[in-house]
Amino acid sequence: MLDHQLLDECVSVDELPRAIALGGVVVDIRAQWQRTADGPLLGALAIDSEIVGRRLDPAGATCISWARLHTGAWILVSSSGRRAAAVAATLRGTGVGLVTSLAGGYRALCAANRLTVALRTPHFERSVDMVLATHAKGRSPQ
Repeated sequence: MLDHQLLDECVSVDELPRAIALGGVVVDIRAQWQRTADGPLLGALAIDSEIVGRRLDPAGATCISWARLHTGAWILVSSSGRRAAAVAATLRGTGVGLVTSLAGGYRALCAANRLTVALRTPHFERSVDMVLATHAKGRSPQ
């Protein structure tokens, strides 16, 4: 489980691998145009900041299926980290669960040359396995 003390502050780039190893899932909340312009955050869930609350709320009608099962932290990433920190605070206030943000955001990951930090995580591996299995059966993933 992710240390609750870590949730009081943003997770740093150096702390991010540990947070992921403890079950944290990285969520890229940048708008699609920002992901297109700046580049993807490989291995992260991509959910726009305008809808991330509805998608991560396990009690919500439009939540992603993982939200109902996930017991680790959601680690939000925005371009600079400011938007992610504000959204994380709002989600914690509404009871969504363990939500934190990455200090410095996507730009900090770029500066540290750590854009692949979210690759090879358990949720990413499950997604790849599901897509490969679906394609092996000759169907398109849904």
